[in-house]
Order: sequence, then structure tokens, then C-alpha cells
Amino acid sequence: GRFPGAASVDALWEALRSSRDLLSSVPAGPGYVPRKGIVPDLGMDCAFWGVPKEVAMGMDTAQRTLLELAYEALADAGLDPLAASGRVGVVVSGGSLPHYAEEVMGVNLEECRAE
Repeated sequence: GRFPGAASVDALWEALRSSRDLLSSVPAGPGYVPRKGIVPDLGMDCAFWGVPKEVAMGMDTAQRTLLELAYEALADAGLDPLAASGRVGVVVSGGSLPHYAEEVMGVNLEECRAE
């Protein structure tokens, strides 16, 4: 798992057990909320995943995280993710991330809606 202030389930559990505050203060701005949970973008090990850097830079952070968490879940279950034979099924959920589309990918959602 990836959590604000904790990079794994074990780290989250330890933070909860020690009553550690995992929220971060944020500067004032539009939609200001004084504190929020921030999950850092840890980047991607392109060589490990066999993904060219140019492709990885265009990937949604959620897509990269999904790959990493699926790998970790298999490893945590005692399975070798790289030794799978045959097909491997993946369940993916999705949602709307207009901030990502507009700010990161440069998509003008108003123009898309007008078409």
C-alpha cells in the first residue's frame, strides 16, 4: 500500500500504533484545506518494469502505482510475481481525475465537453 506518511502497510500500522500524525500542512491557495494526507510520487524503476523513460513520464501516477502494488501484493502473499506461468488476471478500478488531465496532461476539459 501507499499511504500519506507511510510507504507500506507495515509503516502505516507502526504509525497508527505510535499515534503518529501523518498529515502535512499545505500552503493557502484555491480550495485551501490547512492539512491533508500526501502520498509522495516515488517515481518508477523503468529498467525493472521494462518501460522506456519517455513512456513512464507520460503514464498516470495511478497506473504506475497499480503495477507496483500488484507486484507487492503477490510478493506479500508468498508468490514470486516474476515466476508466474500462463496468464495473469488483473482487476482495475478507475475514477475521474480532472486535475491530472488538465494540469499534468494539458487537456482542456471544457473543449472536450464542447465537442
